[in-house]
Amino acid sequence: MVARPPGFARHAWLAVALCALPLGSRADAPAAEAVPVAGTQGQPAPVPKPGAVSENEDTAVSLLRGHLALLEQKRLAPTPAESVDELDALLQEAHQRALAGSKDEAAMLLLEAVEGPRFRTFESFPSFAAADLALASLLLDQRALLAAQRSVDRLLARGRDTPTFGPAYRRAVDIALARGDYQASADSLGARVEAPLSEDATNELHYLRGLAADAVHDDATAQRELAAITQKSRFYGNAQYLLGATAARQKKYDEASAHFCAVRDIATGPSRTRYESGPRFATEDAAQLGLGRVAHEQGRHKEAFEQFSRVPNDSPLVAEALFESAYASYEQGHPRTSLDTLDQLEARFVDSAYTAEARVLRGYVHLSSCDFVRAEGELVQFENTFGGVLRELDATLASPQRTRSLFLERERGTRASASSHDALLLGLVKRDPNVERLRTALDALDAELARSSHTGQDFAALSMRVRGKELPAARPREDSTDEASRIERLRQQSEQVHQAISGVSRELSALRGDRSDERTQVTRLFRQLEKRSDALDASLRALARKSELQAERPSGAVIGDRLDQDGRYVEAVRTRAMRVREELEAELSRAEREALEVLRERLQKELRRARIGRIDAVMGKKRKLELEVESLAAGRFPAELASSKRKPALLSDDEEYWPFEGEDWPDEFEERP
Repeated sequence: MVARPPGFARHAWLAVALCALPLGSRADAPAAEAVPVAGTQGQPAPVPKPGAVSENEDTAVSLLRGHLALLEQKRLAPTPAESVDELDALLQEAHQRALAGSKDEAAMLLLEAVEGPRFRTFESFPSFAAADLALASLLLDQRALLAAQRSVDRLLARGRDTPTFGPAYRRAVDIALARGDYQASADSLGARVEAPLSEDATNELHYLRGLAADAVHDDATAQRELAAITQKSRFYGNAQYLLGATAARQKKYDEASAHFCAVRDIATGPSRTRYESGPRFATEDAAQLGLGRVAHEQGRHKEAFEQFSRVPNDSPLVAEALFESAYASYEQGHPRTSLDTLDQLEARFVDSAYTAEARVLRGYVHLSSCDFVRAEGELVQFENTFGGVLRELDATLASPQRTRSLFLERERGTRASASSHDALLLGLVKRDPNVERLRTALDALDAELARSSHTGQDFAALSMRVRGKELPAARPREDSTDEASRIERLRQQSEQVHQAISGVSRELSALRGDRSDERTQVTRLFRQLEKRSDALDASLRALARKSELQAERPSGAVIGDRLDQDGRYVEAVRTRAMRVREELEAELSRAEREALEVLRERLQKELRRARIGRIDAVMGKKRKLELEVESLAAGRFPAELASSKRKPALLSDDEEYWPFEGEDWPDEFEERP
């Protein structure tokens, strides 16, 4: 492994300080608004210094520049590198650490390299740009999106002719996709980089704008932007699928089929294996499913059955494809094929929500075959099963704690008993885009808070070292005066209570219908846990609002004072982030409730359909009995009541009924005179 460059251990605190700076950056705009400058022929383009912003702008770059100036005054600044080989060695070490799984350490090395003054002389070199690009990728993997955006902005400011422009533009789009602010990011990219762009960058921008238009249901703009994406783009398949879905929603089925076929016909290269690109195959499988749905909507049921059967067996959509294939066979008038497909669905996907919902379809298939007894049995079983699921869902919606616990179980992949309502309810809860967006934002904020948890203490320790004093004694983590620690303890207690609520909720489901004292005690315990959870959540919100500090920009003229102010600044930003987290969690709870209400409406619709089918089955049985009575009254013997031995009884003594069911007499086949 390459040795660390000289001075690294001495000035490694710079990387520690930089970890907190992204929390202080503004989320509504990139940190550095640098305009690309074209270079002259044969010379690299002049690159603006990182942090080329207004002095009075409160950004991470201006804060860092002030620190470095104070360090230079006290001659504590890192010694400038003498050769670009030192930067190459550091970049190689960071690369090796990232490959070994130590991505945090690799990010620290690269942060010091690109943000510190040590390699400032080599800003225009390709090695410096490569370090910035690697840093952006690492920060993106760690969900440090604002910090990654700063690195991407510096790379884009180098100009369109630099080797790192294309990869940096892709990283900018990846950051926008992770943040979910499609329109704002598209506007920022469009204003930051002047035309003409390369084909790849143009495709990336078209896709971002198309997603933004599709999110607000602006079909005209979305179709125009997505249609402009060429086949060389990595988003070509996604764009064609979105165009097909939009055309199908507009009932333009031929156009939708053309777009879905474009996705399916993309050259996939080598044969499909588990190591291939998951997102690409997911798009192809969804397009194949879309072709079947379009054929189904147009009444081409045989073609729909064929399209559904082409969904690969290793696709996560195969259960849905089998269900819709059975439905297409039913509407085509092939009940036997439909039942065979449903049998395959039940055998292969026992725990799938489609397997449980398929009982309604089974009932209607038997109903179309006039098998009223089986039809009624399937529909009654569906009502009994999903009636319990609906009651479980109503109880979940009545309790915010149970709603949250349900989604937490779904995220953790909790598997309840296959016969319980919890298992079916977990299977029915599908991914909601709004819930996923808020959950992603909450996870990113938690990651930022975790990374900056000890940064304030680190600044205090650095301040003591700069002043030449001994480090203070470590403060106990359970210090009641530390509001951040109190918030963390309350949050841990809240998570423990929610886990207990999940367990008690499952126990209540198992005791449903039981009127014993045990159920009464479990219900009482559940109410107590709910009250405890409400009290903890209220305390968290109150403490987050109370502990929010005013973030004052560090402005000390002495490095020791500046570091003390940095510590207070970071703690103030963390308190503001904690308050934002509580608000974000409340919004997530509302989104989860809305998703469950949509599910309840769907369940109620299916239960109404099952009840109607059961009524038809009962009426069919009644009408069948009436016809049998009418036949008997008219002297006609119904075929179902005919004896299976009627034909053998009409045979002569010298005739044999086939298939033979008895014993031959020895002289039965002797010739008569």
